[in-house]
Amino acid sequence: MRQPAKALLFSVSFGISAALKQACPLNAPQYLIPDSLSTEPEFQAAAKQFDSTIDEYVKKGLYEGLTFSAGVFSTTSEDLLWQYHHASPGLKNSTQGGKDVDADSIYRIGSISKMLTMYLLLIKDGDRSFNEPITKYLPALTEYASQSSQLVSPWDEVTIGDLAGQMAGLSRDYGLGDLAVPANSLLGVPPAIAKAFPQLPDDEIPICNYVLADGTLEVCTEDEYLKGVATEAPIFDTAYTPVYSNEAFALLGLALENITGLSFETAGAFYSSTNDFKVIGQAILSNKLIPKTMTNRWLKPTSFVEDYSQGVGRPWEIFRRKINGASVEIYVKGGDCEWHNCSALGSEIVLTSLGGVYHTFFALVPTYSIGFSIFTADDEGGAGDGLHDEAGIANVVMDKLLTALDNIAKKQTLARFGGQYTLPSSNSSITIGSDSTNTGLLVTAWVNNGVDLWGWLDSVQPNLVLRIMPNQLNAGVDVDELTIGNVPFGQMVFDIDNDGKASAVEVRSLRTTLQKQS
Repeated sequence: MRQPAKALLFSVSFGISAALKQACPLNAPQYLIPDSLSTEPEFQAAAKQFDSTIDEYVKKGLYEGLTFSAGVFSTTSEDLLWQYHHASPGLKNSTQGGKDVDADSIYRIGSISKMLTMYLLLIKDGDRSFNEPITKYLPALTEYASQSSQLVSPWDEVTIGDLAGQMAGLSRDYGLGDLAVPANSLLGVPPAIAKAFPQLPDDEIPICNYVLADGTLEVCTEDEYLKGVATEAPIFDTAYTPVYSNEAFALLGLALENITGLSFETAGAFYSSTNDFKVIGQAILSNKLIPKTMTNRWLKPTSFVEDYSQGVGRPWEIFRRKINGASVEIYVKGGDCEWHNCSALGSEIVLTSLGGVYHTFFALVPTYSIGFSIFTADDEGGAGDGLHDEAGIANVVMDKLLTALDNIAKKQTLARFGGQYTLPSSNSSITIGSDSTNTGLLVTAWVNNGVDLWGWLDSVQPNLVLRIMPNQLNAGVDVDELTIGNVPFGQMVFDIDNDGKASAVEVRSLRTTLQKQS
């Protein structure tokens, strides 16, 4: 096995529509991961725009009643690349907690804990269990389901992967939204309306996981919860279509205890900070705690929603944006922690000190090995979550950040690899540049043993464009249809000097190494 030291492997893509003369980029990074971002003028300009835009929205009162912290991080920098913090007047006048906020201020994270559950499962057991039925780890589900006369989920067919990818067809919450529960103060059904509902026997009414009049949760024991979920009617057939389910991740958490032999606290009401999620995001993107191939599998969609620009992962909410002609995938996990939904098994709900709610947003962009987090706390009667409307902080960051990153990645990759590479003894050379499409570097000339290969390829396929893209094999994909001696025709290995720049290129199919000219 050959693993060249200090080398990067690229592949030439023949992906061009000759008829339309339109680039057809691969669904993969077009350039290397940008680094030294804090010193890049375009990133600095984008960061200043973040500040000025959010400053303007604060002055206009669009974030009234909202306390928030936002931060951008990368695997190429230990520190946050950008951060913004704002404390509402309600916090400053509060008699509890701190008066100011920074990157160490703690917020409740809500459903972002689902991502942490998955990450912990991958760390402890890998993804080998994804095709195993949940009943292998929670056999009580089958036992309780067999005692029910109602339509229930086919538990022996529901896999760990189905639960993790929101594909199990389960209800959102056991108990919380059930109209048959008399004590469910969350719903507040008037007696006159309640007359429309049937009188059910006690064994068909949820016995826990609903909100009482004093604002606390009637918590479930593990056995009560398993029995309730096991006998609940499914929303959809298993693996049919994605549907958001808190139940699925409660089951995953219980299964994880059985897989690892460890006991875990309730996760839905976790507290965390901007700096905490910087470290977590950097660990995921740099494959620090799980193998790279496992990370690659994790950061993929398991299904689409109706809009094909959006997908569902384990448990990612995936969005795609066109940036300079190529699609960029954003892996998001959002969370909401309101007074009624911050707990699951065995934990009492505690209201925020301001009487409001928390909303959180965590995003990874593997294309640029970058991520960002937004944590908000809303005073009672405040402006809302500050994330999803036109002035949403997430939109402010994404609209400017991704384009700047793509431009920087192109500039840095061209500076490191662009130029002419030659082997005078055999009259061989290759020239690498770029064009305006921002879909990979470009082979503009290619001669080997005195033969104009680029001209020959163009005669075979008129209007052909040869693009060079990283395939992430330095420790993507090879897209060449042509091979020479079982090696892809366009596979190239670049030797890297101590400054991180290419000093030579090996065209592996031609068994030729060319030196870069200064």
